[in-house]
Amino acid sequence: MSKDKRINYPIRVLMVSHSGGLTGPNRSSFALATNLDKNKFYISSAFSPVGEFKSWIKNAGIEYFPLGFGLKSDLEILWQLINILRRNEYHILHGRMGRVGPLICLAGRITGVPAVILTEHMNDPEHSWLKDRPVRFFLHNLGHMATNNCLDKVIAVSEEARESYIRRQGIDPAKVVCIHNSVDFSRRTLPDHQRKTTLKKQLGFSEDNLLIGLAGRLIREKGYGDVIIAAREIIGRNPQARFFVAGEGPERESLEALAARNNISGKIKFSGFMDDMDSIMPAFDMLIQPSWSECRESFGNTLIEAMANKAVVCASNVPAFLRITDNGKAGVIFQEKNPGDLAAKVNALINDPAARNDLAEKAYLYCRREFNASNAARRLEKVYQDALLDKGYKLC
Repeated sequence: MSKDKRINYPIRVLMVSHSGGLTGPNRSSFALATNLDKNKFYISSAFSPVGEFKSWIKNAGIEYFPLGFGLKSDLEILWQLINILRRNEYHILHGRMGRVGPLICLAGRITGVPAVILTEHMNDPEHSWLKDRPVRFFLHNLGHMATNNCLDKVIAVSEEARESYIRRQGIDPAKVVCIHNSVDFSRRTLPDHQRKTTLKKQLGFSEDNLLIGLAGRLIREKGYGDVIIAAREIIGRNPQARFFVAGEGPERESLEALAARNNISGKIKFSGFMDDMDSIMPAFDMLIQPSWSECRESFGNTLIEAMANKAVVCASNVPAFLRITDNGKAGVIFQEKNPGDLAAKVNALINDPAARNDLAEKAYLYCRREFNASNAARRLEKVYQDALLDKGYKLC
């Protein structure tokens, strides 16, 4: 990297993620990357070759480099990243998800990239994936603490994630800004009746079914068992209601058994993991997110994706979901761990189509205003520019 403190547009950015799947963070990253001003920013990306995300990236004309996350050791991945940076002159190295933080800090410092930025999601602040590996857990935390000073900016996807990161990492609060995950409305068309009917049939339901969706990793703290319990009362009062569960996880078998005990197995479908939720989201009339406080949700990508499709959203009263639903003005809020409250509120919506349509419209407009990728991209552009200006670079 040249020692000249002048950078000519376009600013070259390398975005780094560990996952190659069509995860919520990757979809949000894609929305941002494709909405940045192409006259001022040139975006490349590097992430695992395992998964379908690389197809999205390549089809959008974004330069892609494979990184061996899940296939190689951290040292090998670090060496790959260093080689990418040495072959290409980048002005900003932007990592997504905390696991890549130490890698981008080390690679950026070694190769002299002017600014290093991390987006933090707080998906697993306790690092449960390392709970049975105490030595690696210690080294992981040590690596984060040691490299924090190398970060020029940290982007948190919610105020909850921002406060958590500052508290856990002891980083300067002035370095941490909030940019919510977003939906790209420029690439989205609202589902009409025919499209919704077709998608319902493809999923194994009829046109007359009111389809309620759930999506996410099937773990206890996500609260899906509460929905199964509530579903018996919902279907009992509204025989046209059906449930579709998109996701995989350790609780799947117990959830299927719970559905069988409640005699609703034939009216709830477990699809397993689905790599592209965008393809089925328009089929849902309603979406439920029942997470418990223990889950420590930092955001709710599935909620905003449903809102953007004019599906009514019902969410537990955890802080992140209250923010997304405008404290219940753009969605229905129910008490976490309370299947009775959930059932009562869903039944009320089903029995009042006018109120349901009105709420779906409010949710759509609120999402379009608050979680629009175009607006988020403008904020990200400012973060990029400020990071370089703070380092004494002149942008021309």
